[in-house]
Amino acid sequence: MVESWIVDFRYALRRLMRRPTYAILAVLTLALGVGGTAAIFSVARTLLFEPLPIAQEEQVGVFYFPYSWNESEFLYLRGRFPGFRTVAAYRGDNATLESEGAPLRLVEGMAVTAEFFDVLGAPAMLGRTFKTDDDATGAEPASVLSHSLWLELGADPAITRRIRVGEPIMISLISGGAPIASTVNGVDPQVDTTTRLASVYARVPASAGVGPGEPLRGNVTVSSGANALVIPYAALLDDGGRSYVFVIKQGVASKRSVSLGNSAGDHVQVLKGLAPGEQVVTEGGTALEDGMRVRMGAAAPAAGEGKQ
Repeated sequence: MVESWIVDFRYALRRLMRRPTYAILAVLTLALGVGGTAAIFSVARTLLFEPLPIAQEEQVGVFYFPYSWNESEFLYLRGRFPGFRTVAAYRGDNATLESEGAPLRLVEGMAVTAEFFDVLGAPAMLGRTFKTDDDATGAEPASVLSHSLWLELGADPAITRRIRVGEPIMISLISGGAPIASTVNGVDPQVDTTTRLASVYARVPASAGVGPGEPLRGNVTVSSGANALVIPYAALLDDGGRSYVFVIKQGVASKRSVSLGNSAGDHVQVLKGLAPGEQVVTEGGTALEDGMRVRMGAAAPAAGEGKQ
């Protein structure tokens, strides 16, 4: 049987070599067919087989589509939909993004009612989603950033450095269910320079019934003191995920590693590495080296205490 297969292979190879154009077309046809099949399967798998990133997706449904009703109709029927515990409305609503040092640009977004994330069962990774009165008339504008936009705008990698082993952590299943109380038993000190993320480890009790590979979400509450040492965010530099600043003393720039806390606006809290009143470099820090002499024009900003 093996000899027969070898003979058939040699015969086919000789025929293809005699007609190279036909052979190339056959190979290209097979490649296009395999590639197209793989692409279709990838799309079908994403749309039909992989679960949606929402809790209890079998209980979530879209029963009206954009432009099939207006805002006043939803507000009138809100809370009056029989058979549904909660309903939310949404529509496409792009916004103009203005960030410091960058030109204005349009970002894709949605305008939603306050119940939107509750319906999806999707709590925030950091911070909170919407409260019940966030969509009330006259309320202050509120928004929730996507993970990709959060990273693009400069996600604060220092948050993991303030998590300590032994701190309480609440773990919840993406699919829903009661949260699981545990404690942090490990924190990766290295922050990925691309994603600006780090790993936090915690033990999940066997009694929780969590299966291998099941997606989870962990929430750790971190806090800082009322009085905090703050510096301009522009003074902060990064070396492989480790934050540092240049401190000026007697005309000499010294590289100083710092541990960071909360950030607010254009300032960031320093937990360790600086003393009140020390002067830091906010412009041209990337061109400096440790021990380099500098000449100051305007007075360099000093690290000072502030409320966080």
